[in-house]
Amino acid sequence: MGIMIKIPQLAKWFQSNRGDIFGSIWSSFNIDLTHQRDRQKGNIRINRMLRGATSASLTNLGIPVAFATLGNAVFAVAGVAGGASGRLFTQGLAHTSLWTEVANTPTNFGNRYSDMVVFASAPSGALVSKLWISEGVDDDVRSYDGSAWGDGTEGVNLAGGASKPHMMCVYANRLYCSGAVSNDSVIYSMSNTEVVATSSTNTVVIRDEPANVITFLRPVSNGIWIGTVNTRGGEGHIYFWNGEQTSINASYRLQSAGVLAGIIKDDVLYCVDVDGRLLVFNGGTFVEIDRFPLRENYLTFSLGKYNERWIHPNGMTVVDDRILILIENAYDTGTLENTIQENVPSGIWEWSKDTGLYHKFSLSNTPLSDSGTGTVVDYGQTRIGVPGACAFIKQDENPTNDNGSLYAGARIYTTATALIYGIFIDDLNDTGQKYGYFVTPKIYSQTLQDAWQKVYVRHRKLLNSTDKIIVKYRVDEDSPSEATITWVDTDTFTSTDTDFANYEVGDEIEVIQGDGSGKCAHISSISEAGGTYTVNLDDTFAGVTTNTAIVRMQRWKKCGEGTDQTVKFHQFPIGANDTWVQIKVCMQFTGENEVDDLLLINDTYQKAA
Repeated sequence: MGIMIKIPQLAKWFQSNRGDIFGSIWSSFNIDLTHQRDRQKGNIRINRMLRGATSASLTNLGIPVAFATLGNAVFAVAGVAGGASGRLFTQGLAHTSLWTEVANTPTNFGNRYSDMVVFASAPSGALVSKLWISEGVDDDVRSYDGSAWGDGTEGVNLAGGASKPHMMCVYANRLYCSGAVSNDSVIYSMSNTEVVATSSTNTVVIRDEPANVITFLRPVSNGIWIGTVNTRGGEGHIYFWNGEQTSINASYRLQSAGVLAGIIKDDVLYCVDVDGRLLVFNGGTFVEIDRFPLRENYLTFSLGKYNERWIHPNGMTVVDDRILILIENAYDTGTLENTIQENVPSGIWEWSKDTGLYHKFSLSNTPLSDSGTGTVVDYGQTRIGVPGACAFIKQDENPTNDNGSLYAGARIYTTATALIYGIFIDDLNDTGQKYGYFVTPKIYSQTLQDAWQKVYVRHRKLLNSTDKIIVKYRVDEDSPSEATITWVDTDTFTSTDTDFANYEVGDEIEVIQGDGSGKCAHISSISEAGGTYTVNLDDTFAGVTTNTAIVRMQRWKKCGEGTDQTVKFHQFPIGANDTWVQIKVCMQFTGENEVDDLLLINDTYQKAA
């Protein structure tokens, strides 16, 4: 008699990230476990990709490294990767309105060094809220009141030190900004009645470890948290300062080279260290509460004194009681093979105590104007270039203006090599087609070796005729291969990569970069002529053009597709005998379809005598 294994067993989907056998989710892409709109939990939906304005149509756009609101407008300071010719951009009231460059923007903003805050100052009497933006190649901080730039004398020399990160915050009616003098990290400040900072008041020099460079400043009710990275690769520190005395108040040594990003939730600092651990201050020290499922060699990041790393200092935000984190997933920049990990896609990950840390949003090259009506170019880029800021900004609550509230900035790929800069936003209309998947942990035999018979997927009735659930399995681990391809049509591509000689009909192809990224299919035929492989797929990738892309090849075995709109479950045969099995559920949905749970049927395997 067969045994039924329910997944999840405790009626709660949870991604553990601490091995292959824990939790109910091992890997995720574009899934939603918290359902922001209706706060419902307990099942899985597919999330909308973040879409938006890009440098393909917006001249001078770089990587957005900070977002802020002033009056009725949203602003983004965006610097070109590795350069200092960034600009200030504004969107206006509606989240779907066009972005435009602010007139007469200084050109010294950079993604490596700049930051932006709103600060109300009164050098001439009345308090006036302005944007304050630190420049990249020099030590100035510039102000903008929504219509005109300051004359260049406000905040001059506030930061100290050219071509250094100038991270900012506002605390107790003062504007604080980091810089560097010689080998020391310095924080300067300016009151709301000063025109320019003074070097004698509310300034701190950090000499605890000369190699530490400041990554972020985060104010709480009684002071400022200062995140740092040790540029020599030694132990990093987090400091606490009350914003007044000339030395720091407390120093906390970390078990890593430092922290890259931080956010305040409930007046408590949460931060991500260089090894991908999510840390929180427990009142006495910083402890790990979760982690990205990284291999021992952590993600690529520069120990240099700038903010072009796998997560930007402003790459975290809070939505309700959840923390969202924007990351890039590259391990190295050498050969193409295995530069990204199977269960660590780029994009925005969400953490809560109930769900763990899982992948929720990807960044798409599909324009926002096409949402729900135009052709989907991709389902989100699994690999991106350089990440920027992530921010939750909620404005007028009406269907016209407030159909999105989550902003992200990054450089993303459009082909196997081409890159664009973008400002991305979610779309609550949720009318476009989307794609995502989750993978279970390894499910081991109840004895020594089981006959894995079939799996049932229980779900809400499919809402659209194009909706489908695809289930696949594996009982062996294989090292994925990556290859550059050229699309021929919506279900065919060619490649000269010799790795295709190792794959056959039925093996999985996942597009991870360029047109079609974020979706999986399986090889229906493969042939070779003159060193060129032609691969036909069993599914179509609408919207792809004859561009190059990058794919990942693996040996997941397809069980079948479920498309029936009249039922609340689908059955998928497995038919494998082994010590463990892993299930991958891919979903192509248009509306608010939901997967409830999985029921895996197995039996004791009895080998014929």
